[in-house]
Amino acid sequence: MLRLPYFWRKTEDKKGIIPHAGGFRYYLDCFFENVFIRFSRLPRTGINKTEEREEKVTVSLTTFPARIDACFYAIKSLMIQSVKADRIVLWLAKSQFEDNSIPEKYSKLVNAGLEIEYCDDLRSHKKYYYALKNQKGNEVVITFDDDIIYEKDAIEKLIIKHKEFPEAIVCNRGHYMPLVNGKLLPYKKWGLYFSEGIDKPVMPIMPSTGAGCLYPYGCMPESTFDIEKIKENAFTADDLWMRFNSISGGIKVVRTRKKVKTLCNVYLSQREALTNGNDLGGENQRVIERLLKLFPDTVSLIEC
Repeated sequence: MLRLPYFWRKTEDKKGIIPHAGGFRYYLDCFFENVFIRFSRLPRTGINKTEEREEKVTVSLTTFPARIDACFYAIKSLMIQSVKADRIVLWLAKSQFEDNSIPEKYSKLVNAGLEIEYCDDLRSHKKYYYALKNQKGNEVVITFDDDIIYEKDAIEKLIIKHKEFPEAIVCNRGHYMPLVNGKLLPYKKWGLYFSEGIDKPVMPIMPSTGAGCLYPYGCMPESTFDIEKIKENAFTADDLWMRFNSISGGIKVVRTRKKVKTLCNVYLSQREALTNGNDLGGENQRVIERLLKLFPDTVSLIEC
């Protein structure tokens, strides 16, 4: 099944709001990506079985009942990568899947190497929480979302950049965190168009954990795993929680490319999305204000 080349994709809207911005071109991109992923053949093995690696690559993601069907195609796109992961782990909340109500088609993904783990419900934080908490010294963890059809080199780009900057967090997409007169500007002014963080890691970037974000071993401080503080301060915004914690640990971020193309969503997956409430409804800004109080040294650390 042929796929439209990456360069065809529309460059992402400055605000990064998908699919609310992008118009006809965005929907056309998504249409072709959805046709491609639905008719593509799932490989017999969707994970690495042949290459010996010094560092294992674990892909970690989560979903919930309303998006379990869409998640199938996101995982499928992660199994046809140019560089395959050594593990792909899907974290499901026990309370949401008590009767193991997973579509039958998931057996194909399991046969191809998917691991399904059950855990407590930490919302989107399940994406990283358990994988990083149990991360091994010879392992990198890459987080992805459950509603995106990923380009074939999404993992490869991250690994290449990680080998160049092994101590940095690596992301395929990120927002610039601008400072003016010693203050962090509101979230609505965090842009996607900027030149920093390509040639070397820098501090003022918040990675999009769902677009592909690589965490080297031991990069996240212990505060990252404080469940009570997660719920009190950033239960709706795992991206912000992860970045404020990594800033507190002095960890810089590097990006895989300067221009970000639109991320194509699985058809109908956005009926259940956090984007509206977080970006348009101002919840992200409220989370930032709470996190600035929790991590009062954030601005000074970004300026270093």
